[in-house]
Amino acid sequence: DFIIIAVDTSLKALILGGIIPDFVILMDGQYFNYLHIAGIRAKESILITEVAVYPSVFREEYMATYLSSSFFPLGKYMEDFIERKGALSAGGSVATTAWDLARMFGCNPIIMAGLDLAFTKNKTHSSLCHFENEAMLLSNRFEGIEGLTYRMIDVKNTSKEKGYKGEVITDAKMKMFAWWFESKIEEYPNIQVYNFEAQGLKIPNMPAISSKDILKFTQKLKKGEKRELIKRKIKCSHKKDVAAGDKIKNIFCKVCAHFREMQKVVESILNLMGEVEREDLELITQLDAYNEKIKQNAIYKSSGFDAIILSIENEIEECVLGNEKIDGSHNDNSYHIKKILDYYTLLKKMLEEGIRLIEN
Repeated sequence: DFIIIAVDTSLKALILGGIIPDFVILMDGQYFNYLHIAGIRAKESILITEVAVYPSVFREEYMATYLSSSFFPLGKYMEDFIERKGALSAGGSVATTAWDLARMFGCNPIIMAGLDLAFTKNKTHSSLCHFENEAMLLSNRFEGIEGLTYRMIDVKNTSKEKGYKGEVITDAKMKMFAWWFESKIEEYPNIQVYNFEAQGLKIPNMPAISSKDILKFTQKLKKGEKRELIKRKIKCSHKKDVAAGDKIKNIFCKVCAHFREMQKVVESILNLMGEVEREDLELITQLDAYNEKIKQNAIYKSSGFDAIILSIENEIEECVLGNEKIDGSHNDNSYHIKKILDYYTLLKKMLEEGIRLIEN
């Protein structure tokens, strides 16, 4: 009688428990997040994800796969040339995105299950989570799983906070997630939100609900009717774009062209730094001019390379400060120049790899 939305970390536990989710949501681009769903057959579930996740995610078997708008600048840049898929909120945890998906579906009430946000029973993850299984695999008689768990909790900024059932141990990160839920519940006061069989950190305006009380929300639906309703809604919302392939090829060509523009500038910089053996302000001035050229690239802010340029500018600033000593003497800037050279070399390799991937 319920629409079940499963986050990636909970999928294995649900499947083994005989619960087939209607939707599975995975938004984190890390390889380890892919491992949560790797090899799990969920042909009756619909996967909701975004374009920047680990590529193997798209090879898993689902009834259908749908994309939301990307959280990342490059993905957003590419969507501008096709269509916006529809943004889901990101509150730092996939659970916050799952809540927002339920809200967009029109679910009311929304019942969260497994939303702990605490180290209940001194555990960091549920027993069937990939991280917990890996810890069990790596443990031995000298390095037991209890010691590993203790160290994981010990290094965090933990504190005791009010829980649904007495005090619980939590940390700053999980308190931030709780604040996100609290703020969203205030933003959408007409939506009832419950925490099923809650044991962890207490979230204001999200009361606990027991398995007995949850029965009052059940509806009299015929077997399979809910799933058919979902299928029909998905089909109605799906617009087939026959020209999408050509559009994507054009976007890749644009991105590749922008990468090549930046690559030429970086190669000029490396040639300059290889030819001259000076560490004075003249070289620094030239580097500043080249950096401005890179910043003018249409895809600069969307590419993620701005982080490397920022690091280079910090090193350049150190060089300038080193050349402006009150007593008229100069610092040896060779260390900073070496770091600048390393950053540009890294940027060149990343651009080359990006071009290679796009062309293939």
